[in-house]
Amino acid sequence: MINISKKLEGSIRNKRFDFPEEGTPEERLMLSVIIQAIKDSCAKARYRINKTGTRYDVNTTLRNTGRAYLRSDMPHAKLLNIDPAWVREILNKVGIEIRG
Repeated sequence: MINISKKLEGSIRNKRFDFPEEGTPEERLMLSVIIQAIKDSCAKARYRINKTGTRYDVNTTLRNTGRAYLRSDMPHAKLLNIDPAWVREILNKVGIEIRG
């Protein structure tokens, strides 16, 4: 069985957020939720123009919800016995912004 913490840390440090292939289905699901939140928080701006001619970023909500989850108590990390503060520390070290 893989060490879930090391898998998550490696993903964050490499900024390569592949979904896990190893571990139990429950571990993979919990880790996938965390990884998806990280991917969402890093979503690049994509601009569109609405009917009134106003330019807006379609990924704003995606970034905000991903960052809100990463600032929360991250229940999925806790179920994997991963300290949410540790996840935030690694994100900070590699320069992934989670402040909204």
